Amino acid sequence: TIKGITQGPLQGKLICITGELSVPRKAMEKRIMEAGGVVKTSTTATLSYLVTNDSDTSSSKMKKAKKYNIPVINEEELNRLLNQ
Repeated sequence: TIKGITQGPLQGKLICITGELSVPRKAMEKRIMEAGGVVKTSTTATLSYLVTNDSDTSSSKMKKAKKYNIPVINEEELNRLLNQ
């Protein structure tokens, strides 16, 4: 495992957030990391999930997620993963 990664429901998952969330982004990033996930700032082919509450967005991150067939989830789905 990567140094500093904790075990949890998101262990080894690479996650990128785009758009607004119901909580401050830094708070959500902290929760992801505490659950073992890694927060990325860009969409790459190795990404596990792109998180957005706007599934109709035409952002570059969404375009890349579609190109690479990366699962796109919303904040509610992310919270379910975090609470496993």
